[in-house]
Amino acid sequence: MESKNFSEWVFLDIVEKNLTDIVEKNQDKIKKAKIVFFGITEATNVGISILMKKGISVYAVIDNNTSRKKMLIEGVTAYKPEELLCPYDENILIFIGTPYFDEMSKQVQTLGYDKENHIFRFFKREILLFLTHITKRCLRRSVR
Repeated sequence: MESKNFSEWVFLDIVEKNLTDIVEKNQDKIKKAKIVFFGITEATNVGISILMKKGISVYAVIDNNTSRKKMLIEGVTAYKPEELLCPYDENILIFIGTPYFDEMSKQVQTLGYDKENHIFRFFKREILLFLTHITKRCLRRSVR
């Protein structure tokens, strides 16, 4: 098994907690939804794994740069946002866990998806910056 440092464990824990909260608060919606992650990132892969363990299937991933699709968990398909989200589908729920949440949510809003009903943030950049800061401080102290 791969060894993880403190910030990786905290990252995984936060993503799992956030996704669990979203699922619990939106159970009825999620039962009939097509779950789409926006952004081919490590957080997306972690999110997909967590939802799969909960028995929730992921419909697809969208990204403006689909050339990174090799980074995705096997069996998950990547599309450009316009390819998958047009025409509008009220059953699509979009999960975003990148530092570019505002830009990405605006992009899908221009395609007709409502921030209150269709778009969920499952990881915040501020937390990532905090984890990086803590890890650097811990490393500096252990070097002394």
